[in-house]
Amino acid sequence: MCPPASGEDRRPLTNEQLRATPVGIQAQTRLVIDQKTITAPITNGVTIASLLPGGIIPAGAVVAEIQAIGGAVRIGLKNGTTVTPTTGYKVDIGAEKAIDTTLAHITIVAESTAALCNVTFYDRV
Repeated sequence: MCPPASGEDRRPLTNEQLRATPVGIQAQTRLVIDQKTITAPITNGVTIASLLPGGIIPAGAVVAEIQAIGGAVRIGLKNGTTVTPTTGYKVDIGAEKAIDTTLAHITIVAESTAALCNVTFYDRV
């Protein structure tokens, strides 16, 4: 609620008043920049980038959506954090995790056996 001008009614707006004037929504679709299937290793966590062709995150990507499809994986989000099969953010088989932090810092490791993951990169959150 906006502060009232001098002499205005200070009561909160009613539901009817709030719905009296429609407000347009300016939504933009996000674009898929790239999709890859990677294999998360079972030993030390490695960066997502190192598992991609050329070792780089696709240009313009600001979000990575990771889906575990071959086994549960663990994800680390901070630069310099070592993720292990028992630490980090857990992504179970079939589950997805969207990440919008510095993508080059994301590390991944499989919980037990090498696990396939789908990684989709988007241009916005």
